[in-house]
Amino acid sequence: MRSALLALALLAARPCPAKTVVIDIAKEFGVTPGGIKLAVAAAERALATDATSEVELYLGPGVHSVNETGDLFVLDKITPKHPGRLVIRGAGMDATTLVTSGLGVTVFSRASSHVSVRDLTFSRSSRTVTQGVVRSCSADRAVLEISPGFPSPLSIYDASSGQGRYVRAYTDSATDPRLVVDPANNGTVWPPTRNAQAAWDDPREVSPGVWSLSLRGRFEPWQAGALLAVKSKHQQNAYFFDGGDDVAFQRVQWLRHSRGVVRGGISNVLFDGCVVERGSPVLGRAPALATPGGGPQIGQPGDPAVHNVTVSNHSSVGTGDDSIALFHVAQGAVRDSRVSDSFARGILLYDSPSVELSGNDVRRCPVFRTTTG
Repeated sequence: MRSALLALALLAARPCPAKTVVIDIAKEFGVTPGGIKLAVAAAERALATDATSEVELYLGPGVHSVNETGDLFVLDKITPKHPGRLVIRGAGMDATTLVTSGLGVTVFSRASSHVSVRDLTFSRSSRTVTQGVVRSCSADRAVLEISPGFPSPLSIYDASSGQGRYVRAYTDSATDPRLVVDPANNGTVWPPTRNAQAAWDDPREVSPGVWSLSLRGRFEPWQAGALLAVKSKHQQNAYFFDGGDDVAFQRVQWLRHSRGVVRGGISNVLFDGCVVERGSPVLGRAPALATPGGGPQIGQPGDPAVHNVTVSNHSSVGTGDDSIALFHVAQGAVRDSRVSDSFARGILLYDSPSVELSGNDVRRCPVFRTTTG
């Protein structure tokens, strides 16, 4: 009798698993801006019925293209109760791809908690970076022959943003272009002592496939024959979370557009097994840059401190800005991650002295700690 009572007590002490409700977006509503809006509303109704359930917004295998003009998955004050959760899920990052126009934020969350995004790839319908070989370069202008198949500087120009347009040199390799760094420090110094970025503007086509760009900044002009990567940061984010608690990205890949922000004092943030990749070659040539922006940004300079932030097993190649950036993180870790050839810092820790770094492989871009204190 005593053993039976003990078994019942142990069973009662175990946390009850959440009931799972799956909403198949394609089958039930269609993968369109309107269908996704209806799917999110259905998830809200399911959580209103049982706030402790796990509700999955499921995207099945295949490439799903959406021509959105505004934010797509809009999560407004969705707060499941433990062990409940709202999950945006694919069939795997190699199986499910959501392609958007980039005119809105793909996942926009306001004051929502217990949210996961997992097992899918996000991409853009158009290429967002370009590159070209220097024909001539001075202290204020460069003439580039754009690599065949790559977009023109004008086509990636985001007129709504007055910043984020820069060039830097990469090695001229068809399969593995690498950021050109000072061999004395292998790119571990910031700001860079060699191949400093230059801001560009005023793109002019001087002949078919040849473009002239105005340059400014403290840089040494590049020699003819150098391969310059050209980025124009786009104003919209791939994802934006403001306020709430407990956000997780697991096994998510970003192509062509990767910058996302988690801010507003959100604690309990996880990025695990995520990837930012260059994507497919263009006429046999791998792009020097994967995206015009960076990777995960947790917090911002003016935000309150956050706790329990983990970035683990993150893989990032050729981001257009900081690959991983943590601001005011009072407790956190970046572990077992592989970062290379970022246009800016590989890992930026801003006012985050307690963040643990372990098992990371960072190449040709620095780990940079800075403080305002």
